[in-house]
Amino acid sequence: MTAINILLEEHNLLLQAVETARRIQKISDNDTYYTQIRGIILFFRNFTEIYHHPKEDNILYPMLRKHKINKSEEFIYEVGDNHDEFKRMIADIENTYLFYNCEQLRKTTAIYIQALADHVRKENQIVLSVAGSLLDLEELEKAAKQFELLDEKIGYKDDLINDYLKIESLNLAVESRP
Repeated sequence: MTAINILLEEHNLLLQAVETARRIQKISDNDTYYTQIRGIILFFRNFTEIYHHPKEDNILYPMLRKHKINKSEEFIYEVGDNHDEFKRMIADIENTYLFYNCEQLRKTTAIYIQALADHVRKENQIVLSVAGSLLDLEELEKAAKQFELLDEKIGYKDDLINDYLKIESLNLAVESRP
């Protein structure tokens, strides 16, 4: 599997989690909402900050920058340090969660999940398509190996994904109640 395939799989998982979060956002009972949104908040923070963004920021983006290509401002931004904004947003969500302010939590979560979905789609359309044409097979395989080593070093990625899938399953079960 190439580095692009790994990131596409992770992006698909993030988009799936965005859809789960959108379903949770529709829960009208604040206690149920509050219980379910916590798991998604933790998943987004842990998955993006520990596993996903380091692959882009520390491995893929530096490889792309080495090629010194002329690309749009949008591309330069996407291969820059643009993940700090997401860290700030998730920290704001966690702080709002702690104060049990469901109205504000819904607002900040809605902003975050929309921004994340837009960001992932842009990376798929812009960054990964450029990476696929710019990097040779050796570079893509090297990046994939570094991705795998990062996941192994940190560990627990499968557990994190399984925890998310349980949240999704629970949400679907709650959603299907009469």
